[in-house]
Amino acid sequence: MPSIESELRAQLAPALTNLEDLSQALTLRLKDETDYPIWVWQTRDAIESRSALIEHVRALDFEDLQAANNTKTCTCLVGTSPETLEIVQLLNGQRKVVTEILRKMDDKTLEVEDSNGSHYEKLVKIALTACGHPRLHRKQIMRPFEVLPDEPERVGFTWARIRKSEKITTETAKLKLHNLLDRAGSDSRRAFIQQELQLLSQLDADEPLTIVTPPHVHPRANIVWAIGTAVKRQTRRAVVPIFYATQSGQPAPLIKPLADEPPPEGHRMKRRDVKIMEEPFLISIRAHRYIKYAKMCA
Repeated sequence: MPSIESELRAQLAPALTNLEDLSQALTLRLKDETDYPIWVWQTRDAIESRSALIEHVRALDFEDLQAANNTKTCTCLVGTSPETLEIVQLLNGQRKVVTEILRKMDDKTLEVEDSNGSHYEKLVKIALTACGHPRLHRKQIMRPFEVLPDEPERVGFTWARIRKSEKITTETAKLKLHNLLDRAGSDSRRAFIQQELQLLSQLDADEPLTIVTPPHVHPRANIVWAIGTAVKRQTRRAVVPIFYATQSGQPAPLIKPLADEPPPEGHRMKRRDVKIMEEPFLISIRAHRYIKYAKMCA
């Protein structure tokens, strides 16, 4: 019976081939559909827009000098034929397939022999190299393209400042602090974490906390459809192309372009529906208390 490592490698090779084929098929369709509407942020004309879009679609591997944490973005709105939109959806599905196979490989290694003798290497590295993609950009391909269900009436692009939050229990917070304590490299760091553990012990066991990550600024698309006399609205992320099906020769929807630079932090009024304390309760893990629980203890 073949090992799980062999099975995963056998799955990855055709999955990557399908990914390449679908990327190429979409590229060819986009090159041909010059009569379809396209808008790409910070491009001068339709020719440059289509070129920038195709470059983004073809981006599967890291480029020379590209930073490890850098992911290419393409803020755009693209009208295509229904047939091309179907390829976009197939490509999205194939990106998910490849991402899932690689995820299953992440914790596995293989014993290899070279001039340095026998040692273990990550299965992901070995498999991707064998498939001709030693520099595959996993974060790039795990992002699906946006597909709209219908042709929109108007689309407004804007900068959004969003922070992610995760609701946790006091027990989870305690485990996270103990994990940090085990890895603390200095006496002062250990003392600070121990102080936070003491602070945490003063809370009721059933009080929830929220871990908040620093805000991330990225473009969003506010989309409007007119359905008879009704209006439908939706927000989509705009770091990837947004595709919709239309007819050849149709004009683009009304577009409000994205500003060249995001607005400075604090330019908007503070929300009135804030539920958590502004300052973190446990700095080490960025955990905040809920306002209603803090008031109960005040």
